[in-house]
Amino acid sequence: NIMQQENGEKIVKRAFQDAWDAFSKDKPELFYFDGNKFCLVIKSIQTIGKTEYELYIGKGQNENYFISSFKSQQEVEQAISDLENKKSQIISTIKKDDNEYTYSYEKILQIHDWLIENVSYDTEMQYTNNTNIYGAISEGNAICEAYAETFKYLMDELEVPCIFVCGEGKDEDTNKQEKHAWNYVYIGGNWYAIDTTWDDPVINTSNNIQIIPNSVKYKYFLKGSGRMQKTHIPTGEVIEGGKVFEYPELNEKDFEI
Repeated sequence: NIMQQENGEKIVKRAFQDAWDAFSKDKPELFYFDGNKFCLVIKSIQTIGKTEYELYIGKGQNENYFISSFKSQQEVEQAISDLENKKSQIISTIKKDDNEYTYSYEKILQIHDWLIENVSYDTEMQYTNNTNIYGAISEGNAICEAYAETFKYLMDELEVPCIFVCGEGKDEDTNKQEKHAWNYVYIGGNWYAIDTTWDDPVINTSNNIQIIPNSVKYKYFLKGSGRMQKTHIPTGEVIEGGKVFEYPELNEKDFEI
């Protein structure tokens, strides 16, 4: 009945965009889909005395629904296979532990460290897949969006509750803010924040060897609101002007094992 209302079409299209934003951030494993190629088609049908509507999703004039990196279903399937193999290798390195609490911590720690040690921030924005998990895991290049999506993807596989957080990152020295993405994870009955992007700073060295001290490597690892609110402002907006999603409340203090 929404289409019968004033501004009904606008309301439906907004709801469709909100649904896509939530779906895409909850399902980083669907990295090969391009949200801009999903079109909401509204078909009006005139009957005696009223107008009825049919709504469905189509790809418009696009050849397929895939991001530009992949031209065919075969290329997508190969990318998925490559990603699955790499994921299995990453997860296999995590040692089992009968203690669920310490095992969860070990999972979080190992994935955090793997990202920092194996992924490079794409400062020049030259890699096509730098915003998705394939670019981070299979190609080793990412920006904050891909860092956060990859962390969630691997946490989902390891059955550790994790969400993708959208907001603003604030430089502690200059107070300059810019759009940013990070994660919340649930462990020991509380939510804590992790920012794998900022724990993996760009370090320029003459021999191209990056040595990140622990004070930097774990600066944003399992932090509570007391620490994170100084530099991270969660807005809940996937796109500017879109739906404001709600996030769980962080524990005030940092996590302690």
